[in-house]
Amino acid sequence: MYGKKYKDNTGARGVPRSAHNHALTSAISHMQLGIILNDNKLFRKAFKNYEHTIRYQRKNGSLPIEVRRGGRAMFYQGRAMSALSVIAIIAENQGYNIWEYDHKGKGKNFHNLIKFFLDFAENNEIVFKYAKEMKAPGPAKDYKNQDLKVKNSSNWGWLYAYATRFPNHENIKRIQEWANADNLNTYQIGFLYHHKNIGKTKFNDASWTVVEANCHFLRQLN
Repeated sequence: MYGKKYKDNTGARGVPRSAHNHALTSAISHMQLGIILNDNKLFRKAFKNYEHTIRYQRKNGSLPIEVRRGGRAMFYQGRAMSALSVIAIIAENQGYNIWEYDHKGKGKNFHNLIKFFLDFAENNEIVFKYAKEMKAPGPAKDYKNQDLKVKNSSNWGWLYAYATRFPNHENIKRIQEWANADNLNTYQIGFLYHHKNIGKTKFNDASWTVVEANCHFLRQLN
């Protein structure tokens, strides 16, 4: 299933299903099992999911599969980013740095995904042209009102991993600048809340929380 590409006439046409947030979550399980079994081939299967997701992002950093989902477009963009973070953390702990992977050196990287989220926070209308497709939006039927619950790890778990690894990146500095700004919107306030409470926040949806993998998988693969 995950090796196929979307063929329907949608915003995700031509994108591999391996870049879907569900596939990314499955990839995390492959990595964990690969470590337990000392199976490097199984472990590295997740790298393809990571590469596909980064490769098939749009130039603006939006993920075609996720941002077409109505009022939960950014919810699923965030969920995919959280899964990518877990993959990168587990890989990091086994001696692989994939955080900085940049497809063909053209700016398609994890930083660019963050930038899109920040751009959205400042101007939420940038996602409307994708979200109006209303592909499986769940209960969020209004694509102009993005469902980003402040205390839900599905949306924000990636920020912890990113901010602790790239504290001086321009994306993080941009968030910090909002702290001194007036008239912030709901999405900017959400960013500030999580950045301020990194390592302190108790999420309501623990199964999607980004957890530092070195708590569990210390042994280097052969």
